[in-house]
Parts: sequence; C-alpha cells; structure tokens
Amino acid sequence: MDIRTAIENLKHIASEIRFDTSVREIKQIKRDKIKSIGMAIMALEEQEPKKPLYYGDGYADGVMVYDMANCPECDHTFEEGYDGWGENCCPNCGQALDWSEDESEVKE
Repeated sequence: MDIRTAIENLKHIASEIRFDTSVREIKQIKRDKIKSIGMAIMALEEQEPKKPLYYGDGYADGVMVYDMANCPECDHTFEEGYDGWGENCCPNCGQALDWSEDESEVKE
C-alpha cells in the first residue's frame, strides 16, 4: 500500500467514525482515538514528497535567476547553496520535499 492510499483509507475511517455512527456510539469512542487517526494522517501526508515553490530574487545577464524556494507546508525559505537546498525534508516542519526540476512549479 502506498502513502496516498493509506491517507485516503484513514480519512475514510475517520469520516465514518464522525458521521456514520450514532450519538451513543460516538460517546463510546474515545476522543484520543479520533485524534490518533488525525495525527497518523498528518504524519503520512508529511512523508509524501511535495515540490518546493521556486522563485527568483535577482537577475543575471538580464535573466531572472530562480535560486530561492519555499517549503509548500510551512513557507521555510531555502536559497540555492544554503539552508538545506536539495535536502530530502524541510528542516523546519519535516515535510518531505521533491527537488526534481519542473519549470511549472516556478512562481514569478
């Protein structure tokens, strides 16, 4: 099972607990169990790599240089050659990052 499938399964289970259960049954389910499912979803989502949001902060030879990026979750700033550029995860929030190049991710 991949991470995305596990996340979707946990979200489905959580919604069933919240919406398809009688009031009496909900009272029997410990709140910490529902919180645990939410924590598991957040942890799995953090492991699924997301692309940093690239942007440029200067020009070289008249062309914008895209040497800055932000974490898509916490907005932590990376500068090429510094601050963990290219690392597998954000040092601030732990979000897995996908640094593979894709020009569609560049914001101007």
